Amino acid sequence: PGSGWNFPEHDIASLGSLTTLILTNTSLTGPIPGSLGSLTSLVELRLAYNSLSGPIPGSFRSLSRLSRLELNNQAGSPLYGPIDAVASMPSLKTLWLHVNAFSGRIPPGLGTSAISLSDCRLNDNRLVGPIPASFSKLSSLQHLSLQNNLLVGSIPSLPSLSSFTYSGNNFCSALPGAPCAPETSALLSFLDSVNYPSSLLSSWDGDNPCASASGASSSWLGVTCDPLGKNVVSLNLPNSMLNGTISPSLANLTHLAKIVLRGN
Repeated sequence: PGSGWNFPEHDIASLGSLTTLILTNTSLTGPIPGSLGSLTSLVELRLAYNSLSGPIPGSFRSLSRLSRLELNNQAGSPLYGPIDAVASMPSLKTLWLHVNAFSGRIPPGLGTSAISLSDCRLNDNRLVGPIPASFSKLSSLQHLSLQNNLLVGSIPSLPSLSSFTYSGNNFCSALPGAPCAPETSALLSFLDSVNYPSSLLSSWDGDNPCASASGASSSWLGVTCDPLGKNVVSLNLPNSMLNGTISPSLANLTHLAKIVLRGN
């Protein structure tokens, strides 16, 4: 129907032997029901190109037989929240979550627990943090799409992949395998410890916090460099709605003379 329809949640919960559920482009609306997680025989779940909203239910952790999950390209107010619930599926081969509003870090479990993963498409979301190093140890992985997120750090070298896309992020280098500079790594560890606030993600870009320094100013919000624009000497982020912890990585900024984090 043109107005859309919601899952008949109670009816679905009774289908304990269901192995395949394909409802692609069928005008589905509303949240994904948590009762789907009780269908432990599911091998394929395809719900792409609908108008679903809300998070992935935590109950999806029970779908140990699931091989294919497609939740991509939701219209309107798309799916959001972390994707941790899909990281512990040992049979998962195809994971399509692209073109939504998922946020948080990419769970390392996608490279350790989801040991069968072959096709992983996470592009065009709001994912933050580094690309997990565990992806480099996943021999089954052939296709990895990460472009147009808010990812940071270095790009791992994944030569065994037939397709690896990662543009449109805030990596410190465009060259896979190239490490970040020591001062950049220290500040990115701090960013991780305060849970990647959007105000800093949009500003802390590139591999040199002092590259655009004019005098002592830096294009990185809250960062001040020495007059020559070579070393970080101050981190000034009062009343910035930061939460989390203060990373010990700041000790690696050997010229740092001032830290102001009051009012967070």
